[in-house]
Amino acid sequence: MKTLIVRLLSATAFLLSLARPANAAPPEARLFPATNAFPPARLANSIPASNVPETCAPEIDSPPSITHGKQEATLTVYLSGIPHSEGQVIIGVYNKEEGAFSTTEAYRYQFRPSQKGQMKFEFSLPKGSYAVGAYVDANKNGKLDANMLGIPKEYYGLSNNITLPNFRKAALPVVQDTAIRIEMHKF
Repeated sequence: MKTLIVRLLSATAFLLSLARPANAAPPEARLFPATNAFPPARLANSIPASNVPETCAPEIDSPPSITHGKQEATLTVYLSGIPHSEGQVIIGVYNKEEGAFSTTEAYRYQFRPSQKGQMKFEFSLPKGSYAVGAYVDANKNGKLDANMLGIPKEYYGLSNNITLPNFRKAALPVVQDTAIRIEMHKF
C-alpha cells in the first residue's frame, strides 16, 4: 500500500509538471527554452514515419557507431507501443535534473502527428547525459491528461523504460551516436 501511495504521489508530481493553464502558449512556443538557444532548423531533423522500420530491435541491438573528433552525437529514439494515430506525439530531451520532464524545460523537443505502432525521432546533441520523456497527446491539448488522482490517462514513456519520472534513473550517456527504445504505456 505504501508503495502504491508513493507511486501515485510521484505520478501526480510528474503530471503537474506537464500541466499548463488554458491560456498558455501552444506546445511549439511553450517548450522552447527561454533563451531560444537552439535554432528551429534543428527541430526538423526527424525521419518521415514511412521510413520507420517494422522492428526496432536490429538497429538497437547493433553496436552504435563510433564518432571520432565530433563534438556532437546523434540520439535516435524509437518509440514503440503507440496505440493509435490520433493526436500527436510530443518528445523532449532533458539535460539537467532541475525541471526534468517539465514541458517548459526541454533542452530539445519535437512533436509530430501520431503514427500507430512505432515512430523514430533523432536529435543532434552535444556529448553529455540526457533523459528523454514522450507522450501521446491524443486530444492535442499540449499536456499529458490525468485523472483526479493524477494518474495519466494518455500513453507516455521515459528513457531507460522507467515508469515514474526520475532524471537520475532515466539519464543515459550520449558520447557517441546512440539508439534507444522507449515503450509507451499507461500507468
